[in-house]
Amino acid sequence: MTHSLSMFRAALAALKSQDWREHSQVNRQDYARSYFALAASVPLYVFCFFSLTGAQSGASAFSLPLCVIVATLMALTFPLVAYLIVQLMSRMDVFKPWVTLRNWAVLALLIFMTCVCGLAYIGMLSTHIAGFMTLLAYLSTLLIDIRLAQTTADMDWTVSIFTGCTIAVASLLVLYASLLSISGY
Repeated sequence: MTHSLSMFRAALAALKSQDWREHSQVNRQDYARSYFALAASVPLYVFCFFSLTGAQSGASAFSLPLCVIVATLMALTFPLVAYLIVQLMSRMDVFKPWVTLRNWAVLALLIFMTCVCGLAYIGMLSTHIAGFMTLLAYLSTLLIDIRLAQTTADMDWTVSIFTGCTIAVASLLVLYASLLSISGY
């Protein structure tokens, strides 16, 4: 538990342009553990999706296994794209800290999204408001990616923006392709 909190603090420090190394020196074990944070994000994505699409009333046209597959592919998009980017830049030294802190930062964001969707699920919040807040939270992953590329991967500002946009487009392409496959195209 204390390890998770230190990783959340390190991710928050990196997002605030502070020295994240004061909170955690990312090593091989931290990198491996961050994939548990990534794995924990999959059910949170699925819960958010089902709570906003009417699955609790049986109105959703999406199956649970399909949503799990799509959420897993979307979650794995970042490490794959980040790996390609650091390979192209010959900067493998920044890969593990970048991925580690990003996995924990996105998990924190997904916990917030899940709380909002949970309020909509139990009827304490309008589904439209929850959907809007969830969309804003999801779009803020672009800001997280840009900021972590700048602070953790030591990228220039313009390269960070390009990197964040590339990651967001790759993730949305996975979502778009899955929606096309569902609809039969």
